[in-house]
Amino acid sequence: MSNEISLVDETMVATPTGQGELLAIPARLANNRVSVYNMINNAESLDKADVKEIHIIGFTQKPDMRNDPTGKNPPAPCTGSTILTAEGNGYFTQSEGIAKSLQTLVWVFGSCDSWPENGYAFTVKATKLPKGTTMKSLVMAE
Repeated sequence: MSNEISLVDETMVATPTGQGELLAIPARLANNRVSVYNMINNAESLDKADVKEIHIIGFTQKPDMRNDPTGKNPPAPCTGSTILTAEGNGYFTQSEGIAKSLQTLVWVFGSCDSWPENGYAFTVKATKLPKGTTMKSLVMAE
């Protein structure tokens, strides 16, 4: 297991286990690791945050476990994402829809170092599903 942090394509990437973990932050923040640490470590729930629009500059993703809200089933695997914003805030979520949106952001727009300095603006869309659950996604402002 490696705990090295390296610059890959000018994006700071940490892969402690190589098992689906991703840290994608702009290289310009690599010199301000305290800020990055605070955004990740003090992130608040995206579900509970009262934000209308977020400006995403980077994100982390790692395998996580989601508890069953009914308590009837064991925890289930999911993707834990932490969003880093231009405002210096972090937001965490276990939404697979948000995880997919973040991955699509990189696939379409490339490394976060090629993004605008203030990131891209998004709103969170929640679509109600059967059984009272929701599927969340990020909608890019045009």
